Amino acid sequence: MVRILHKPTPMIVIVRIPNSWRVRPSEASSIGSRLRDIIGKPLTVRVSPRWIELAVYGASSENVRRVLEDHGYKVLEVYHVPLFHGSGSEPLWVLARRYLAMMRGHRFWEAHSVGEELWHRVGDKGRVLAVIAGAFAKAQEGYKNSALSILEKARKLARDTSVEGLVDWACILGSLNKIYEGSESSPEKCVTRLIEHILSQHKP
Repeated sequence: MVRILHKPTPMIVIVRIPNSWRVRPSEASSIGSRLRDIIGKPLTVRVSPRWIELAVYGASSENVRRVLEDHGYKVLEVYHVPLFHGSGSEPLWVLARRYLAMMRGHRFWEAHSVGEELWHRVGDKGRVLAVIAGAFAKAQEGYKNSALSILEKARKLARDTSVEGLVDWACILGSLNKIYEGSESSPEKCVTRLIEHILSQHKP
């Protein structure tokens, strides 16, 4: 009899290449199709002014790097990320700082994951942060209408949670448009009051 002692956590490969072609998020789907054909695995594409980030499913980091470099792409960084996260025992202020750092670095998929950890720790106030990051991730992938729809859900959730006034929605909308256009932005500044409120209301 064979016993399975543990089940490995599903992983994806995150890889970044320079945005040498000045690709805009609105063009992410076309470059995504091209890179999907090269790598031969399902992937999603996120675009910033400086880099193009791929989230590749069912591949190893070594193979992704080798295939891209064989096709003349420069790989800036590559690493594995688990698909599922647990809140663990990380101090709340560390999660909050990590969320802001991911937003500042335009790592919106990762900010969304940290937001989900905050959701499990502090409830729907954390969920608001997760949904906001999800809206930015969609804009970065070139789906502006989806991003705006998700942002509206975030605002409704914030209203239902009585924290709507702690989020600068004009700042978020302006930052989201800049992300979609491929411009620099500082979206973390739009949610700092909500972060401060969460930290003041919950034990670290």
